[in-house]
Amino acid sequence: MFKTTVRIAILLTVLTMILTMNSFAASNVVQVNTNGQSCLHNKVPVYTTIQAAVDAVATGGTVLVCPGTYPEQVTISQPLTLRGVQSRNMGAAVVVPPATGLKKLPGTSTAPQIFVHAVTTGPVTLDNMTVDASNNLITDCTLLLEGVYFYDASGTVKNVAARNQSSAVGGSECNGGFGIRVVGIASSVDVTIQNNSVRAYDSAGILAQAAGSPTSVTIQKNSVSGPGSISNIATRGIWMLDGATGPVSGNSVVDNSGLSAGGSEGILIQGSHGVQIVGNTLGNNAYGIKFIPDPNLDADDGTVSQNTVLGSGIDGIYVCSNNNLVQANRISASLESGVNLASLSGTCSGNNNTISNNSINEACAGILVDPGVTGNVTTPNLIFNATTLQLIGTNCTSGSEASLHPTPHAIAGGLSGRIMF
Repeated sequence: MFKTTVRIAILLTVLTMILTMNSFAASNVVQVNTNGQSCLHNKVPVYTTIQAAVDAVATGGTVLVCPGTYPEQVTISQPLTLRGVQSRNMGAAVVVPPATGLKKLPGTSTAPQIFVHAVTTGPVTLDNMTVDASNNLITDCTLLLEGVYFYDASGTVKNVAARNQSSAVGGSECNGGFGIRVVGIASSVDVTIQNNSVRAYDSAGILAQAAGSPTSVTIQKNSVSGPGSISNIATRGIWMLDGATGPVSGNSVVDNSGLSAGGSEGILIQGSHGVQIVGNTLGNNAYGIKFIPDPNLDADDGTVSQNTVLGSGIDGIYVCSNNNLVQANRISASLESGVNLASLSGTCSGNNNTISNNSINEACAGILVDPGVTGNVTTPNLIFNATTLQLIGTNCTSGSEASLHPTPHAIAGGLSGRIMF
């Protein structure tokens, strides 16, 4: 009888262990802490790395990241939520490069810190996380670097801080760093990028690109701060490229002023149709907002309204595309023009646009109209303290149009050709 009782007790203990292990493996909520101790409820399973927690959590579950520093590159390939949490008086969960530096993904030329890849059965949410690429140890300028990279995956990036996505080789900036990047290639993509802080990148703060599949990206209420003028390279605060669509609203974008002879933009719409740019604040960019086509893709039928654009090193709003509405914007202190309706031979023309009810204060030309464009409506507007209210010509400052406004492909830096997926 005693032996039977012992056997039963042992069996119950083993059964309990098995059930506990199964519950652990399929838990809907797990937590991460570098010391292996709970910073939340003790019944929530604890892992010491984000990757281990991501691999263990149930599909659609939640990974809660305790405050601390996590030297790793994380790949997410199932629907889940990855969220930083507060514990006592600490609040930052920071992903940094491993001690050996960031490594490229096999078969690609990209080295993301958080990589969300081929998730088609549900959304991925990133919330309250910091990705910092300082000390990334990248030694090859052909390698692209992302803080957060959604590749053929949908979801939300919110309350994230992405910083220092930049690298230099031989003392020159590589110009391949992105704070947040979204690309659709083989699957339709729908991503919301909201209320993030993005700074100190060396290519683009936020890039949305359709590279084969419909890509819809909502970009709203983000703070994007570029590196200023660095090593004569072009940077973009927000970049909609190659057919990506979606509204760009309520963002603050500053300090994209590199390559002053024809480069950086606060918001660049390149080969994306019907984009709405509403209620943003842009300051100290070479161009505040720019519309240009891409090979076989137009940047037509966009809306630019209720934005504040100040301190542009060249033009406040540059339009080399068709049928756009530029209305009710406040544009001040542009070195060349408040609004430039441009034409570049064999590349693009700004035709049939409506420029109305804007307030333009302090510029060489309030509105600069290239002689090669037609069908534009440029009244009524309020223009103050402009050397010329409306100028028919290719430039207003000294120097040639070519020096100020190179072709869109030169401006884009050939990114479409150099991205490897």
